[in-house]
Amino acid sequence: MFAVTRSAIVCALVAFVCQGFLDIRPHLITLLFTGILLATRRRPWAPWLWPPLVALWANLHGGYAFGVGVIAIVAVFQARRGAPRGLLALGVALSLLAMLANPWGYRLLTYPLDYLQPDSPFRTILEWRPPPFGLDPRGFEGRFLWFALLAALGLPSALRREGERDIAVLALVTFAMAVTSRRFIPLFAVTAAPLVGLWVRGLGSRLRAGPRVRLALAAAALAGAAFLVHGVRLHPRYLDRWTRADTYPEAALRVLNALGPPERVLNHYVWGGYILLHAPAARVFIDQRANTVYDETIVRDYRFLTTGKPGAHERVARYGADAALVNTGSPLAAGLLREPGAWIPVYADALATILVPPDSPLRGSTRQAGDHPDVLLQRAGNALRRGDLARAEALLEKAIALDPLVLRSYAGLAQLHARAGDRAGVTRSIERGLRAEPRRRDTLYEAEARAWELAGEPALALEALARVGLRGPFDDRGRIDRWIARLELDLTSESDRR
Repeated sequence: MFAVTRSAIVCALVAFVCQGFLDIRPHLITLLFTGILLATRRRPWAPWLWPPLVALWANLHGGYAFGVGVIAIVAVFQARRGAPRGLLALGVALSLLAMLANPWGYRLLTYPLDYLQPDSPFRTILEWRPPPFGLDPRGFEGRFLWFALLAALGLPSALRREGERDIAVLALVTFAMAVTSRRFIPLFAVTAAPLVGLWVRGLGSRLRAGPRVRLALAAAALAGAAFLVHGVRLHPRYLDRWTRADTYPEAALRVLNALGPPERVLNHYVWGGYILLHAPAARVFIDQRANTVYDETIVRDYRFLTTGKPGAHERVARYGADAALVNTGSPLAAGLLREPGAWIPVYADALATILVPPDSPLRGSTRQAGDHPDVLLQRAGNALRRGDLARAEALLEKAIALDPLVLRSYAGLAQLHARAGDRAGVTRSIERGLRAEPRRRDTLYEAEARAWELAGEPALALEALARVGLRGPFDDRGRIDRWIARLELDLTSESDRR
């Protein structure tokens, strides 16, 4: 019974550490396959499992290199425990060959090494930066450090056990990886989970917990795990909620496909995969596979383009892009619209803008997008700027009726009510958004702060920002801190004027 309780407690702790990382991305493959390797490492047939697992791994995620490292460490320690050395050596050798069973062959082997270069532009991506130091368990860094402390408490027990020393080594390796790049924190949590389990077992032995206490601990662990998923809606469109579908340019992509589609698209970084999925005839400039398929020159050029500095046209000309799908109002769009050689906007909605070179034969129309929420939001924004609040509100309500998961609609309503001086309306708009998607509360609280700022209410904006957590591994807390500092300065200046 206590083994089940211990497993429940450890799984809840691992979920607590990994909560901010478990988005729907291929890195879940590496977490799953690592767990399989650890769970089967003592089985006599494990060496026969390794080669096909690595072959599949190498075709699904770049973490295959770590998997081969796990296999090598396990093989060394299993040999020390008396397992057949010939079979272990064969399993390792076949696993090394299995890495080549991918579309890129030996060239894929250089992929994981690129991230280790200190001057690599990929190291500037937030997920590859070191985690900050912090002990607040509400933030990902605090959860990581407290979990590491629990693992450290179980480390002596693992080192005393011949069968657990490979786990100790793997946990130390992944801890070093996690300290240099926050992306590896879930990998550390998975490999260090057995160490935490040893500590929990030792604690239970010292406490001599009876069946009732063990049952209570298991129930507490289950309740903790349930709390981590509170507010998660299953209907409608469960997958859309996990992938934040409202942040992707669905309407603009319909127009882009109607244009041809263009052969080469200059795109916003995080939209690359979405474009490849829904406009497979188009080639994107870059996507989140980073240096899997793009070299450092492309990454450096893209980062330059996002600054909006002069010289965008010359950079883009190197790649022969014949259309751009970028964020509306972004520095990238501004750089392309700059004279001389300004690109021509052929479509724009509240989220995305399509631009083409001045000599392009391509032209767009909102007809292909129809009454999509992004189009309605654009029209609502235009009506709001004209002062037609009734028309803007009708368009925003129509957008919500079409898709209640587009949170920008609630943000638009909050701004509308702020302009009208309706404080209660601002609050109602944000509360509606929270009921539709409670997990996106930080996004909605930021929208509330922008509405109060528009209404000339910096004190209320500060109250809204105080509710913004932004404690995830990919959140830019510094941006919120700078926003708060600016509002506080505004309040001070206003007080001085009085």
